[in-house]
Amino acid sequence: MTPFPWYRFYSEALSDRKIARVCRSSALPKATVIGVWAILLSLASESPQRGLLLISDDIPLTPDELQEECGLDAAAFNAVVTGFVACGLIEIGGDAWEIVNRDQRQPASENRDERARATRGNKT
Repeated sequence: MTPFPWYRFYSEALSDRKIARVCRSSALPKATVIGVWAILLSLASESPQRGLLLISDDIPLTPDELQEECGLDAAAFNAVVTGFVACGLIEIGGDAWEIVNRDQRQPASENRDERARATRGNKT
């Protein structure tokens, strides 16, 4: 288990234009596309190098394993992945797939005490 068994999923995914474009280009429903996105985010969060789709430090998940994890046939999976790449959501380079801008949306740590103080300070 990773030291962070959770990740942030933003509600704006429901209205994200990139997700909408992937839905149109793949001819798949939003539930399917967001489901694949959530699965890839979950796998990237569990990865030993967060943000990359790896089984271990030097063993990437294969496209077949990712497709199986998503439960889609090859055509549907490839259509969604092609859309994600075209929209800059994932990069397929080298050995492992990478979630683009993951570190900006998934901070490594969070100081809850500092955030709570700031919130209390804003209410005065």
